[in-house]
Amino acid sequence: MSNNNFSIRTIVSEAISITIRKKLDVLIATTPLVIVFSLIFALYYKIIGKVDGFALDADPLSEVIPELKYFFFMFMIMIYGFVKAAVNCHRIYIKRSKLFFIDAIVPKMRDLKFFGISILLGLLMIPIGLAIGLLLAGFGAIIDNLSMYNAQTLTALVMIVSYGIIGVIMCRFMMVLPSRAVDESISFGDAWEATAQVKWKVFFVLSIIPILSSLVTESIASFEGWFFVSVSIVLHAMFALFELALLSLCYQKLIIDERKREEESVSLQF
Repeated sequence: MSNNNFSIRTIVSEAISITIRKKLDVLIATTPLVIVFSLIFALYYKIIGKVDGFALDADPLSEVIPELKYFFFMFMIMIYGFVKAAVNCHRIYIKRSKLFFIDAIVPKMRDLKFFGISILLGLLMIPIGLAIGLLLAGFGAIIDNLSMYNAQTLTALVMIVSYGIIGVIMCRFMMVLPSRAVDESISFGDAWEATAQVKWKVFFVLSIIPILSSLVTESIASFEGWFFVSVSIVLHAMFALFELALLSLCYQKLIIDERKREEESVSLQF
């Protein structure tokens, strides 16, 4: 895809528009998270209640160990909630389909595929991160021989460049995630090829915009009081949905729309 066909402004405006237009479906899509966090809070207070109820002569470890099984259960249902909600949102944003409550909470094979490809993406980034770490170690030897001011400046530049490299690679590979949500199976190579000409735009949409939104939520959360904490939580949830919409629309523009153009081009030749 050429740079001219991939507009950051268009994607951002469409992400805002579709999130507002499909707000009821998006709320249903996030039902798994509501259920999951309700269970987590219930289990959390069950465990805390055990701890608070210790007798003075009781052995705390013997009391807590039977309850540790709940932590594993909490972890598993939390993963399920995030995966299911992400898959639901991607299907709404890409397929524009209406989501029913039962479909929003019942696990399906696509959820497992989405989780599996997420794990593969994380594993793929490990050697890349290690390679960047080795480069940083090499620069560290140079930085040690510089003055304090030059060392701080070079360290900042190295960190920015390192984040840029890892971020660009990660954002390009992330196209595989929405593909599993809509029952398609593009490879990491397909994602890399599809984003080749617009990699910096993809990086801005999927990395810089989320960073800016995080700065907003964190700055609000830094104020004291439940009001600011509540506002921060609401904004964080809204930005998370917006970021899922951005990823979905990047996939639609780069993969689905490009595939349609190629099919139309082939049909016109015949």
